[in-house]
Amino acid sequence: LLLLLSVAVALSVIIAIVQAQPKPTGGSHGSTRAAKRLMKELQGFYESESHKNGVFTVELINDNIYEWDVKVLKIDPDSELHEGLQGLKKQGTRDYVLLRLVYDDNYPFSPPFVRVVYPDLASHAGAIMAGGLICTELLTEQGWSSSYTIEPLVLQLIATMSGDAVVSGSFERYTYEQAKKEYDKYLGGDHKWSHTGKDG
Repeated sequence: LLLLLSVAVALSVIIAIVQAQPKPTGGSHGSTRAAKRLMKELQGFYESESHKNGVFTVELINDNIYEWDVKVLKIDPDSELHEGLQGLKKQGTRDYVLLRLVYDDNYPFSPPFVRVVYPDLASHAGAIMAGGLICTELLTEQGWSSSYTIEPLVLQLIATMSGDAVVSGSFERYTYEQAKKEYDKYLGGDHKWSHTGKDG
């Protein structure tokens, strides 16, 4: 039985990797280097402790290796964010945080664009900005390191949210346009966001 389960898990990982083929959109995607790196990271995630322990899940949007939905399932139980998510659960609403990561063909030398899609979060110290933008130097060109992979990146973002974010009470989803506008404002308009990961 254990052997059959192991085979089933292995097959699911293989299928996910095979389906994760790069799908260029508007010329901004298509780097073989970036695609190979992302597929390697996806495979590494399925072998990670975060996956095994159900900390967060990863789902490709339309099987596009450049666009990932990350569902955060475990938050620091002592945080206000966790308390707020438990409140959503009691109301019969989704009790997780949904992040969307959009990569471009300069990855891993440029950071992904990361935003909170759900729920609507507020922030004590400004870690979560309008549109769901996560304000951290880690996601800027200056603060980014090409050595980062999906697991340590998301774990760091979870720590940032746990330390500052609270559920605002709204169940609305943030849109890509809101986040992009806030991102451009955050950078002072000097480094416009060029990714094309609009909501579908």
